Amino acid sequence: MSTELLTPLAIGPDEARVYDHIGGEKITILLSAQDTNGSFAMFIDEIPPAAGPPYHIHHNEDETFYILDGELDIQINEDKFTVRAGATAFLPKGIPHTFHNSSSQVTRALVVLSPAGLESFFADVEPLVIQAELDMAAILTIAGQYGIEIIPQ
Repeated sequence: MSTELLTPLAIGPDEARVYDHIGGEKITILLSAQDTNGSFAMFIDEIPPAAGPPYHIHHNEDETFYILDGELDIQINEDKFTVRAGATAFLPKGIPHTFHNSSSQVTRALVVLSPAGLESFFADVEPLVIQAELDMAAILTIAGQYGIEIIPQ
């Protein structure tokens, strides 16, 4: 992270970068490391019904989810709970977790990563995600480069 002064900016709705992600998720990057000198990133995660990542650990960043619409089932270690619209969940780095949309509607969450960097993962894996057949081995290799460790359950 740099100590230089940040430049104020406003991102319009048509200026955000949008990426397709695994399981039909749509990631809309609002602020990236480039925008915040690496201090944090912010994006909208649209999680369709029956979607969510495998159980995993982030070794580099904390994640904070603010649920805008819908609900998510979250597991942190052995604890499981549901967060609904208006609720916030903090997922610290180094702790195994996952989330899943068990509802019948798309869940929208505002996600903040601190520090930034992981948001580039979505750009890097999108070419693999939009293929007819997922290359999970390649996706997992890229995930490892971003400090994401998949934990078998």
